[in-house]
Amino acid sequence: MLHGMIRDSEGRKMSKSLGNVIDPLDVVHGKSLEELEESTRELQRQGYIGPEELATALRCQRQAFPSGIEKCGSDALRLALLSYDVQAETISFQMKDAVRWLHFCNKLWQATRFFVSAADKLGQRPQLASLLSVELKLMDRWILSRLSFLVEASQTHLSNGDLHLFTSAVQAFVVQHLCDVYLVRTPRIGAGSHVCIRACS
Repeated sequence: MLHGMIRDSEGRKMSKSLGNVIDPLDVVHGKSLEELEESTRELQRQGYIGPEELATALRCQRQAFPSGIEKCGSDALRLALLSYDVQAETISFQMKDAVRWLHFCNKLWQATRFFVSAADKLGQRPQLASLLSVELKLMDRWILSRLSFLVEASQTHLSNGDLHLFTSAVQAFVVQHLCDVYLVRTPRIGAGSHVCIRACS
């Protein structure tokens, strides 16, 4: 997961003198513009950059992060880094990618809460053997076909070391298929709802 050349959103090599270096902890915990500027001034006080470089760095920071760096958490940062092609000559890290993966994590969390809540309301955890004997409805067959495609694609991507393609495939399944289509079109939980029982398992 290491790469020798990390660039910013404009394709410039990340450099302290440009003020475009992003501390991973700032992505995890978030940081205001004022705090970013103070960190850059500290670099000058420590002798890493000169007065002219400080002015350039502060100007670039204000352009790149006018509202500071949004708190994204460690999971979103990890997924953002996994989504880049490490076999490429350079990697252009963009904060919007971390934010996009933060939204993905939120979607996944909400979907998980839905399934756990549904299982609790139904008061049962059906076994796979019992599910295989139930006639599947169209949407159930569709989501299972999408899941089967994801599993096959994931095996190929992971075998080839293409982690960026793997993460992209998982994101597409969770967001576009599971959350935006299947959960929206699945009937609400009711007594004896076999569809929901299968979903919650």
